Amino acid sequence: MEIDDVFDELHDAAAQLGVVAPDFGTSKGKAYEVWIMLELVVGLMSRGFDVHPHDCDDDLEPYFRVSGSPAGMPGKGSKDAPCHFTFERHGRAIELHLGLNHRGISGSTHELDLTFVHAGGAYAIRQSGGGPWDGAPVVGLELKAYADTHKLPHDIPRALLGVALDLDPTWPVTAWTFHTFGGGVRRLSPTFRAGYALLTATELHAASDQYLTHHGVIARGQVIPGGDVAAIDEVVAMIDTGISLFI
Repeated sequence: MEIDDVFDELHDAAAQLGVVAPDFGTSKGKAYEVWIMLELVVGLMSRGFDVHPHDCDDDLEPYFRVSGSPAGMPGKGSKDAPCHFTFERHGRAIELHLGLNHRGISGSTHELDLTFVHAGGAYAIRQSGGGPWDGAPVVGLELKAYADTHKLPHDIPRALLGVALDLDPTWPVTAWTFHTFGGGVRRLSPTFRAGYALLTATELHAASDQYLTHHGVIARGQVIPGGDVAAIDEVVAMIDTGISLFI
């Protein structure tokens, strides 16, 4: 299939999901997640990434399957396992998973609606029988298809910060300054910090926006099919930056 045809197919799929995604009953949350996933795929393709849908055996898969509930990475040979997208550019590879469980430093598992992880690590998990991703993602997204009659409850963005902390206890700190006895000063910064975003179909409380933004989380409300796609473009740019730093 030519690259232009791939773009057309993905745009058509996103448009068809956009027809049902605004009807935000409990059964439509997955449609919302898949719609944003496809929009991100199109956005990364436009930035020069080669994109391929793969099954758990890392073979090309023409029928993309998603999981209806949180799960770990499927092991090689798993029947009817959810698929993932692989992105490659300049010899670097990353994967996108929907509903993937992550294991925190506490030993607890946490689901992220959309997760970008290093392809090599994901391959190793599948080869060893599957299981949760161990630790932080390259980029993780929390997506909430709430009706616009209510603002997003505070507990959801607060929970996202708690998940980020359990997946990487150093995540809230972006730099350390050391003062030696003799008066020397050295400032150190991590080379990589996991990126997070919260996108919702409804509005965010001002306080939620404030503390998520303070910690470097992209927080955007009113992200709906047919609306302003600036928030999705912003997440695409964050993913592109995260891939460049992490790999």
